[in-house]
Amino acid sequence: MCTFTVRGLSRSAGERTETLQCSSTVQGAKAPKVILEPKVTANFIDPLIEPSLPELRFLYMYDEKVPIGEQVQELTLTNVSPLALTLSLEAASPFSLDIKGMALEPQQSSTVQVSFHPGFLGDRVSGTHEAPLLITYKEHPQQDKVTSLPSLNPNPNPKP
Repeated sequence: MCTFTVRGLSRSAGERTETLQCSSTVQGAKAPKVILEPKVTANFIDPLIEPSLPELRFLYMYDEKVPIGEQVQELTLTNVSPLALTLSLEAASPFSLDIKGMALEPQQSSTVQVSFHPGFLGDRVSGTHEAPLLITYKEHPQQDKVTSLPSLNPNPNPKP
């Protein structure tokens, strides 16, 4: 008995049909013989994650009497597609995450804590620093982003 696993991928959603061919070459034969030629149809679905917030906003105000500390926000991600999804999460400095991935069944949610580190530049200059939370999928090449927008207002040294 032989077991064959066929995996299909598509960069876009929709129905796809493909004809597969399994051939065998018998010793002494001049050409392979087709032993199986099934037509396979699959409906590809884009992964759909719904974040609890469209973007994360952080605000840091300098106060010389208060030590610089990280700020944390929770972001809940819900799988609104009809298939189970395995997510990988990535954040660039000055952000960090408490988890790097999750597996979600349809309609299931999970929460990630996004931390912002306001002292990342080492100066006290006002400004903003946009860095997305990147979501990738094990089952699909699509990537999604949730924008993180920190504002640094460390008065009394505004940006010139």
